[in-house]
Amino acid sequence: MAKKSKRNSQRRNLINLTNIILFILLVLAVVWIFSSSSMKKSSNLKGELGTYGPDTLPELVVISEVTICDTDDDCPEEQPFCDDSEGICVECIWNGNCPAGKLCGEEGTCEECITDEDCNKNFPDCTPLKDEDGTIRRQCTKRDMA
Repeated sequence: MAKKSKRNSQRRNLINLTNIILFILLVLAVVWIFSSSSMKKSSNLKGELGTYGPDTLPELVVISEVTICDTDDDCPEEQPFCDDSEGICVECIWNGNCPAGKLCGEEGTCEECITDEDCNKNFPDCTPLKDEDGTIRRQCTKRDMA
């Protein structure tokens, strides 16, 4: 009878240990689910680098500081608009946000041109160039400048 009682006790201990382990795993799963779904939009940024090797680097890689936002109120003066689709502050969302003669580019910056068609015959190539503050912007250039 003592053996049966000892076996029952061991079985109960094993069941209790199994229940504790399952409970801990459940709690960890719930914490993981809620922590990953409540993070701010930060991984859905345009211009992600992806995976490149030494022989497959893109022509132009620009890594710049971004401000994560939910509304325009979260954005600094130089990038006053919150791009809802990306969750980052940008200089413009549409052409009307840019000064006269500038267009709103894909990256949310005011550009002189988006494609070669936006340029004139004297400066026919729309080329990404670094401006005074280090920002890469597309500008119309002569063919021999590019």
